Amino acid sequence: MASVVLTASGLVLLSLFLIYSDFKKWRALCRADVDRTRISFGRRQMRRRVFSSSLIGIAGIALLGSPWMLEPRQNQFWWYWTGMLTMVMLLGVMACFDALDSVRYFRNVQHQLLLKRQESLRVSSDGDAKIQESP
Repeated sequence: MASVVLTASGLVLLSLFLIYSDFKKWRALCRADVDRTRISFGRRQMRRRVFSSSLIGIAGIALLGSPWMLEPRQNQFWWYWTGMLTMVMLLGVMACFDALDSVRYFRNVQHQLLLKRQESLRVSSDGDAKIQESP
């Protein structure tokens, strides 16, 4: 029983720490001078991560009921473990959404940097051509 309480406490503390750090990063991003797409990405990321961190905390609290859910003939047993499994699956889905959104955002950033590089190369090559024609 003590190990269940320690594990549940650890999960709740981890959840609180993750939520705190997510809000801290969000406040720092809002104060920074960045473009609107970065802020939009940061807002979506913060929402996903706070939701996931909250699920970890809820799972920690729900873990306290596990010692009483050992008898498979109880109706509550199936509801309890179905709920726990659903939370774990939601965490996996949120991780996939977070990864996909990050890939999409950073591909867009990479594309914008490539366009800027091509533009600067075009401008510099136009300037070199004008210098060669002027004498």
